[in-house]
Amino acid sequence: MMNPGHIDRSQQVGFVGGTLTGVFTNITVADVVVTVILSAIGALVSFLVSMMLRRIFNGRRRDRPPPDHDDENTTNGWGV
Repeated sequence: MMNPGHIDRSQQVGFVGGTLTGVFTNITVADVVVTVILSAIGALVSFLVSMMLRRIFNGRRRDRPPPDHDDENTTNGWGV
């Protein structure tokens, strides 16, 4: 008796081939151009926002006075 969830390899290949053919025939050059333009705009906006946030957060650190470091009291982070 055959498993009801089993699909033959030829049916799988036919299904995938038909799906890909249907998808690729419906994608136009205009769709690809719009995708490229929108991805470039998204990358630019992401870059600008990250630079702005870096400037904001680094600017706050510069406003604080630097910590006092005495040569006698300096540790290596392990308390030694």
